[in-house]
Amino acid sequence: MIKKPLHERMETELPFGELKFLWVSFFSEIFKDSITSFKLWIKTQNIFPNFTGKPGDIDLICWNENLSFLGAAEVKHWNFKESPQTQKNLPQKGSGLNQAKNLTKLGFDKVYLIHIITFPPDYYIVPQVEDLEKAVYRIIGAKKILERIKKEKIPVGYAIVPLKDTKDKLPEERGSFGLQLPYRPAPKIKINEDLKQKREKLVEFIKNQKL
Repeated sequence: MIKKPLHERMETELPFGELKFLWVSFFSEIFKDSITSFKLWIKTQNIFPNFTGKPGDIDLICWNENLSFLGAAEVKHWNFKESPQTQKNLPQKGSGLNQAKNLTKLGFDKVYLIHIITFPPDYYIVPQVEDLEKAVYRIIGAKKILERIKKEKIPVGYAIVPLKDTKDKLPEERGSFGLQLPYRPAPKIKINEDLKQKREKLVEFIKNQKL
């Protein structure tokens, strides 16, 4: 398994740039709002100068046209160069959930934990949902993540995106990606007075971006 900083893989392994319109569609689907744009990997102190602690950065911020909806996500990506079914060194179980939990305290309407898994070019992702679920449970401990979200009543959603490693192909031929089980819709976070002030800073930050 190859693990490099996520921002270094943005253009080379993940189609965030070249297939941006597809990601906008995907985010609109899971956040249940008409997402028009998003920004990746922002230092939290760039938005909240006095912020300390975690998350030190926000992997994803997305919003709709009039900024009436703001979403965020903690994104983890694993690129397997061989079949994960036989690999011993697997990701830490529950990876990213604590960071996603902390995002719910920053003024967003909804927050997701998104796990992206890139499989080898010759790896066959079985179409049967139950088989895919079993594979995912072992690879990233999805069952435990869902159980902890429910037990601790963490207001985050959970989505998994499987991709094929097809860097030798044209962008439009790099396989499909989409919502896969296990999946938990993100609940709407109640914005209290403290979160309202943080939300205002988020809106100000977005308006100042040249996107």
